[in-house]
Amino acid sequence: MLFQNIDGNKSNFDLFSAQVHRMKLKLSVIGLAETNTTSDESTVYSIPGYTAFYQDIIEDKPKGTGVCLYVSDSLNAVINSSLSSVSGNLETLFVTISINDKSSTVGVIYRPPSGVLSDALTELNDIAKQLPKNSVHIMGDFNIDLHKSNSKEVQLLEDTTLALGFYPLISTYTHEKPGCRKSCIDNIFTNTPEYTILSGTLKIGISHHLALVQVCEGITPHNATVNKYIQYYDYCNSNVENFKNELKNELISNPPHNFEDFSRSFQDKLDKSCKLEKPKHSKRTAINNPWITGGLIVSIAHKDKLFKLWESAKKKRCVNRNIEVADRDICSCIFCSDMRTKYMKFRDYRKRLKFLISQRKSNYLGSKVDECGSDSKKI
Repeated sequence: MLFQNIDGNKSNFDLFSAQVHRMKLKLSVIGLAETNTTSDESTVYSIPGYTAFYQDIIEDKPKGTGVCLYVSDSLNAVINSSLSSVSGNLETLFVTISINDKSSTVGVIYRPPSGVLSDALTELNDIAKQLPKNSVHIMGDFNIDLHKSNSKEVQLLEDTTLALGFYPLISTYTHEKPGCRKSCIDNIFTNTPEYTILSGTLKIGISHHLALVQVCEGITPHNATVNKYIQYYDYCNSNVENFKNELKNELISNPPHNFEDFSRSFQDKLDKSCKLEKPKHSKRTAINNPWITGGLIVSIAHKDKLFKLWESAKKKRCVNRNIEVADRDICSCIFCSDMRTKYMKFRDYRKRLKFLISQRKSNYLGSKVDECGSDSKKI
């Protein structure tokens, strides 16, 4: 399972979806918070191979609201309406997943920081009392920093969860933002920790929140077949430009006498410029993500490289060793300056990449609508 505070589907979903497709691990359940997306808009944000369950957002709140779950198509899942609700203090969505003769309950939660904490915990307590006694997993952004062990908020959350038999799986930081201290505000709680094989965080550069991962027994896609597709050509921008130049020069130097000559020249230059020496086997297909081209995949990989360079720069300790974390944004030492430079490169590149993916997607969908003409049934 994976949880991510996505900080807005409109801004980050396409990049997140591309990152999911790059993962070798087949995820059973994906939970998202702060989608800012209503249940009526959920069809716009699909992930191939998953069924989407969206909760309604807080009324008249355009940002900082919305939770959803994506469950693998190989699993049988239904929404548990009695456990799913939306208020100004807590947003919840739970599904029951049936596997053979056993079942597991998975929920996603978002606690708006503007809500009343005591009321949120009361609502959480009422929900938890209705949950099964085992195989329950609750992921979410609770906006309570567990690293502040002496705070009243943490004590209230721990008193509520531990009394109900739920234990947190994440102890490291889950949120980091330049100029701010790292915090552990996202977590996965379970009442059967013995079923958990692995848990931790992933840095995929979607938002200031890290992704949370849990590998556990009982929630595994059964008989999941992954169709692999063979890619013979790479139509990245550089290859296409090379093909255009090669074909242009060929047509000038050896003008075709008929269509067969042109077709032969066209295929020859296409093979020379774009054909792969060895076909690639991939789970990503043109049908699933037609706007995610080979060039975009390369760009996503470069974005990840810039993120790792920024992470590496942060580990180099400031020359002024006792400086506060927030002051590293103004410190002029070589390590702090390098850290800020690498962050800005990553931030700007990620922003351009998001725009490019969104533009490619809009152009593709627009062309498909144009192909339908005036026939609304085809749309």
